[in-house]
Amino acid sequence: MDISNKTLALFLVAAIIVSIAGTFISLQKIGKFEQASITGYATNYTGNVTLEISKNASLIFTISSINWGTGSVAGGSYCELWTNGSGFNSAGCIGFSTIPSTSSLVIENDGQVHLNVTMNSSVNETGFFGSYIAAHKLQWQVLENETNSCFGGTVSPSAFTNVSVASMASAAIVCDYLNFTDSKDSLLVNVFVNFTDLTSQGQKNATFIALGTQIGT
Repeated sequence: MDISNKTLALFLVAAIIVSIAGTFISLQKIGKFEQASITGYATNYTGNVTLEISKNASLIFTISSINWGTGSVAGGSYCELWTNGSGFNSAGCIGFSTIPSTSSLVIENDGQVHLNVTMNSSVNETGFFGSYIAAHKLQWQVLENETNSCFGGTVSPSAFTNVSVASMASAAIVCDYLNFTDSKDSLLVNVFVNFTDLTSQGQKNATFIALGTQIGT
């Protein structure tokens, strides 16, 4: 039987279609097989751990007042009041309390950073007593309250010195490196006053202001 050219052409087209379809199906199967069998693919995700540490600069007076009470001065004499040692009062003092060093003013660094500490007074001896008399004294002395409180620094004044009434910007430096470790973080401020029977009567008051400036981080 003779097959026409047209019929042959149709067979050829059909064969090509079947061949292409078979190739496509084979490729799909091969792709699925490779996806199922090939290992080593990875997906990258990130995990974060975060915290923030804060530190505070804080300076307080843990003992914030000295009060010798009410008294007078023997005629023709003078009165010296101290807070160091045994709380000595001179013989001319009548009725005033004694203040031992354990009751002196105490400055403490209760933060978590080292501090440069300056201090000033609201008044000098003339302002404190209300008039000028050569014998009038209002003085302070600063010491470490615990060993190495002013760690690696200088405590000043270590001897009784007239109080500073400078502005805080230029106030006296009393410790240039006050530690924040609890066992060694405080300063002792002793006070000495001297007055006579000529000093005016009335209540006398001075306010000491301490400022701590952070050092380092």
